[in-house]
Amino acid sequence: METTRELSPERVGELVADAATPLVHRALWAVLWDGELRLADALSVDVRDVSFESGTITVDLPLRGRGPVALPMSDRTAALLREAIADRTEGPLLVSDSGNPLSREAAIRTAQTTGVSIHTFRNSGRLHREAEGTGHYQDCHSPHELCRCEAINREEEDYRAEPDDMAAREMGCF
Repeated sequence: METTRELSPERVGELVADAATPLVHRALWAVLWDGELRLADALSVDVRDVSFESGTITVDLPLRGRGPVALPMSDRTAALLREAIADRTEGPLLVSDSGNPLSREAAIRTAQTTGVSIHTFRNSGRLHREAEGTGHYQDCHSPHELCRCEAINREEEDYRAEPDDMAAREMGCF
């Protein structure tokens, strides 16, 4: 199956609104689009890390040597997360219908059913914000120890270096 490597905001909107896709996956896609997170970072978020009052998700980025970073979330993402969290007050943010934490494999597999590599949500969101002049690079005022610019640059280089058949390679990790 050929996968899309860049998504428009309109296509992301269609995908996250598609009720035929389980809510947890649609919420994950919105978080990846908004937060420019790697899949593992998004899957490690806890319910307590979401602040609907401030419109942010706080994420630890230990693999990149970064402490907690508060990332903005859109109204669309907040609505999906409210529904996904329901009445839970702790535990993994993204859980399957059975109550188990969403797995990397399930996230990859579900995205691929739509013809999209899971990594495309994060990278397309960042590229869209850069094109609009609203990306992290344009408005970063974080102290250096909290800034993600260097990590984002490295991630972009890694993504651009991924082979076109990365989605097929991902399927081999199950």
